[in-house]
Amino acid sequence: MVDTRRDLAMFVHRHSDGKDQFDLALNAVQSSPDLVALGKDGRGNERFTSRDMIEVEARLERATASITERDRHQVHERFRERALAAAERRGLFLSGEQRAAFEHVTAGKDLGVIVGYAGTGKSAMLGAAREAWEDAGYKVRGAALSGIAAENLEDGSGIASRTIASLEHQWAQGRDLLIASDVLVIDEAGMIGSRQMERVLSVANDAGAKVVLVGDPQQLQAIEAGAAFRSIAERHGHVEITEIRRQQVDWQRDATRHLATGRTAEALDAYSANGMVHAAGTREAECAARLLDRRCSAADASERATGARPARRDARAPAGQIQNAAPAGARSAGPSASSNTPAHHFTAPDRHPDGPGLQARSAQRIERVARRAAMAKNIHQCLVSNSMTIPGSILSETLSKLASSHLAAIRNRLDDFDDMLCTAILIEAARVIDYENVLMGSSEDESHHLPFPVFDVMCRGWNPLLHYILPRLSKIGGIPIQESTSTTRSHARSILQAFGQYAILQKAADMSFHGFLEGSEIENGISLKFTVGEDSDHFLDQLEAEALERALGGIDDSAPGEKLTADEVDELAASLVFPFETGRGTMVGYDADPRLDAHFIELVGPRTLEWRAEAGIHPTIDADQLNGADIAAVVMMLASFYLKHIWIVGVGSKCLPDINYCMSLTIWKKPDELIESISTFTGIDARRIDAALRAIVVTREDAGYFGTEPTPLVPMLLEISEGFWLAPVSSVFRNPFTAIRMLNEFRNPLTAQSVRKPREQWMTSDLYALFEGNRYQVVELPTRLKREDQLVTDIDAAVLDMTTGELGLFQLKWQDLASSRLGAIRSRAKNFVERVSLWADQVENWISEFGEAELCRCLKLKVPKGAVPSRVMMFAVGRSGARFQSYGYTLTNEDIAACNWNQFVRLRYEVGPAELVLSEIHSRIFSEQSRVEKRRPLPYAFEVDGRTIRIEDMWSAAV
Repeated sequence: MVDTRRDLAMFVHRHSDGKDQFDLALNAVQSSPDLVALGKDGRGNERFTSRDMIEVEARLERATASITERDRHQVHERFRERALAAAERRGLFLSGEQRAAFEHVTAGKDLGVIVGYAGTGKSAMLGAAREAWEDAGYKVRGAALSGIAAENLEDGSGIASRTIASLEHQWAQGRDLLIASDVLVIDEAGMIGSRQMERVLSVANDAGAKVVLVGDPQQLQAIEAGAAFRSIAERHGHVEITEIRRQQVDWQRDATRHLATGRTAEALDAYSANGMVHAAGTREAECAARLLDRRCSAADASERATGARPARRDARAPAGQIQNAAPAGARSAGPSASSNTPAHHFTAPDRHPDGPGLQARSAQRIERVARRAAMAKNIHQCLVSNSMTIPGSILSETLSKLASSHLAAIRNRLDDFDDMLCTAILIEAARVIDYENVLMGSSEDESHHLPFPVFDVMCRGWNPLLHYILPRLSKIGGIPIQESTSTTRSHARSILQAFGQYAILQKAADMSFHGFLEGSEIENGISLKFTVGEDSDHFLDQLEAEALERALGGIDDSAPGEKLTADEVDELAASLVFPFETGRGTMVGYDADPRLDAHFIELVGPRTLEWRAEAGIHPTIDADQLNGADIAAVVMMLASFYLKHIWIVGVGSKCLPDINYCMSLTIWKKPDELIESISTFTGIDARRIDAALRAIVVTREDAGYFGTEPTPLVPMLLEISEGFWLAPVSSVFRNPFTAIRMLNEFRNPLTAQSVRKPREQWMTSDLYALFEGNRYQVVELPTRLKREDQLVTDIDAAVLDMTTGELGLFQLKWQDLASSRLGAIRSRAKNFVERVSLWADQVENWISEFGEAELCRCLKLKVPKGAVPSRVMMFAVGRSGARFQSYGYTLTNEDIAACNWNQFVRLRYEVGPAELVLSEIHSRIFSEQSRVEKRRPLPYAFEVDGRTIRIEDMWSAAV
């Protein structure tokens, strides 16, 4: 904010009553120590600002400079080329300026600045950049000052966007926080004042996120004080886009450029000369009616011409248990381009087809007012008619406020405890998590189990508990021994439940906002229910791991050798145990026996390989501390230790008196002794073991991860005190590799690129392992299909059945759906459906044009001369998921069979050596799309702020 004396006088005049008050107020302002004189400008006017604004701009410059200096968000050239190729296949060809902007924002620098007029294709360029960023493993988030700008950014680029005010509100509540692997794209940045820009960039800087600022300093000025965007662009560099692409007629391009540079009269003259300015009566109602009619007519014409409807449709969530990849949803990112309609041909719903003229802007305002009035009317009618259903927006806001107040109450309660007591609470919470997980995972007597919703809510309280307590861990040496009693466990369990209820409220608020949950008023509370039933397709994908395990139940793939029976293990364990007195409870102690060590290592070996493959950590990965081979060896050793410990403690608690079972379960490890024992057993150098353990152990510096990731992470090792690590044995009841990967990607976003690099070839090799033998011929490398030396598309894998002549073409996608963050899952679902649909159309069109014989030649298949495949089938296999209709995304090509990896492997084993193997798998994939998994709901209710929250069917069990 820089003012002249005249500006100061005008401000005081508006806020004073009479000359005397004006004189007093002006003198007070001019003599204020907070007013800083800057000297005279070029016109001789003295300029002033405030000390507060100087401090704001100094903080803004420090945050901007810090972000600029970082270079942590590199995008491999392979991902950039793939994104550009995908855009071109959709009919979007970037101009030279757009290409330069694309390369600028996808470079490694953590700050990107794009300056461009309206209509220059900034959003189209950002859409291509989004694909490159997401392929590289980053999460892309959009923001803008106004709701319309956020919607336009999302419609034009596919980047899930919201207002900056909404983001700041979420951050203030400790929700949806930025993390180091995020890319934050801010559109119309020129409208953002210095204070708000400083707050946002400071948050991004602290989180280590990348920021891309997009705007036009000459368009609309900031509403608040300061020209932050112009200052950043001038000081830290930018890339400019000036070529108008939205308008196709030269005079319209010139007029748009005139509007962008402040030459409004010339722009209006041009529109008038071409009959695009219409006179109206003097009454506002008549003018508004004409403009609204014109806007509606334009929208109708656009829909008729494109077949696209600008209205958003609500995605619907699957019912069933909340899994790691929990059902998520969001508003649709605008109309999806079909395979033969270039994405950039769509007009944003709130824009006039002829550009940003006065007519379109007026129509937008009228339409926004009309929408708000309609919404208010609907809410009013709902209340007047005493309807029990709560409108979605009100429900989401209510749940969000309840979550915030509930979290504040928990933290206020814990703030009264000192750091040592908080450390004790965390230790006891780890014991409770271990105890309940062991009971759920090993005890067949369900009477000992917590009800599943109660158990899951408790587990979901672990992340927010760690987020709060990790920074408060007291710096102590040795093991903080404390007895575990029914009272201490009850206290820890109640804290976990409270944090878990906050997490569930937060998730329910997000799901209701996106249309996945509906709510109704009940007596003194709210009832929540899924909006879809048992036919949720994505829920079926989540059940495929269990289905595959049942299908492979009769196959013994363990290594040959002498194995101990369960009775032999019990007998051996009983001979080793002894009571270990701590002075604060009796624990199970035991001696070592190499036979038990070998037994449990052999037991967890195959499972370790399955975990590693599921998490996508290839043994060749070597990124920072994440070495794939070393991590696998260390995880296998730790898992064998933990399973052996669980078994022996169970035996010891039965044959020894007065054992504190819960206290005995949780292990303490000395880092040096752990490194030595693993190195000795595996033969791996101790320094490599140390590096692998550092990638696994959670420390106080990881608190930020647990504040942003809702998926529960029980670490294999947790640094509680100097020289000792807590080892929660329940970490083996979930895939520890997934937790390790996600944690290290949070610590260093570049890790994600290293993890993803070998996956395509890895998945191809696994696919071909299902079609071994002389009957099948496979294509070792991906095949590019070209037209006149221009790439059309590529085929990741192909299998030819030499017996039947059937040919299967494969598109392989390895998505990470382990996180339950709705935005991340929705983005990957949309990416999968759009790319697979486009790929199928391109392959079919290419075969139709060039023929099957040419296809065999491109694939380098060895077939008899003149022979062609008897049938060509297309498959799309997603490593984690492939059925996303519940998210509002449906494959547009009806010939491609899409399934996830577990389903494909299961079908391959079920089909076996059939006559038509590929046809049978293809047919079964389609037949299982309509399969219904019968479930019975498991209701759960709790109270928050005196209100009952009853969740009807978020959890379920098989019938």
